[in-house]
Amino acid sequence: SVDPLKVTVEDLQAHAIPIMRNLLQAHVNCYRAIQEHDKIDADGDGVPARVGMTIGTGMTRPADKNNPKDVAAALQTQFASTFQFTDAVMFGEVHYDYDGSVDEMRADWAGTLDMYGVQYYASSVVVGFPINGLLEGVPCIPLGDPTVTELMLQLGCPPPSADDWPLGEPEDKALYGMQHDPAGLLELLRTIHQRYPDLPLVITENGFANDPVKRAHSLVRHLKVCHEALEEGLPLEGYYHWSLLDNFEWGRGFGVRFGLFEVDFAGDLARTPTLAVDIYRDIASHHGLTQSLLDSFGGQGALR
Repeated sequence: SVDPLKVTVEDLQAHAIPIMRNLLQAHVNCYRAIQEHDKIDADGDGVPARVGMTIGTGMTRPADKNNPKDVAAALQTQFASTFQFTDAVMFGEVHYDYDGSVDEMRADWAGTLDMYGVQYYASSVVVGFPINGLLEGVPCIPLGDPTVTELMLQLGCPPPSADDWPLGEPEDKALYGMQHDPAGLLELLRTIHQRYPDLPLVITENGFANDPVKRAHSLVRHLKVCHEALEEGLPLEGYYHWSLLDNFEWGRGFGVRFGLFEVDFAGDLARTPTLAVDIYRDIASHHGLTQSLLDSFGGQGALR
């Protein structure tokens, strides 16, 4: 095991970098195979196949935008979560640590990305407090230790902006954590487009766990942001809501529910529509957000 407070470049080389290199090489191999064998333009868009990569990321902000250490930490975190993998397959520039310099050039990897998939749920806040020789800051997320939480508050981590937790409510709500933030999605799309101006964008995941009413509001607010992105000219080509049904959420099992339809896992697997089902149906049937939906669910601030 590796103590996250004492991670070194040597630890990355021994554990993380081989995995990262293999994942990237696998992507490149799949890209080449698909482009070689898929020659049929099934949808008539002039391109037989496009291959993307989807990244689970969010908008990272400094705890204090006037504090250079917080700003540097947020920029480093944003790069690691949003661009570290995709720079490798866009430009062939591989970053194995977080110092901002290119560690390896792989020209054979460059140009193997046709679209960027965004898995967006929340924004986060970072405070500029180095915990080891690699990272310039730490995210303001509860780690299960009250003493550490108090230290992070003293360092400048803010409390939650609202009681809105799209990934499920944490036990400790003292820190900002992962907060519902539709405006952050627009910021993130702008940030990605600025780095990759010719790359189409697709939101491959977005949703809200456990609270059906907040899910309905969140859905409308995020789609409103998608409309704003299109109005700005950002190359956003699609939005996929997570998810149609409650599902198995990896280490969290069936305890976190994202489904538009609630599933009775303890019984006969009956599927019960939540409030967001009618809203999604309305959006699909009207090919957009009606003024009625915007008036009822498209507000700002904390979710109702």
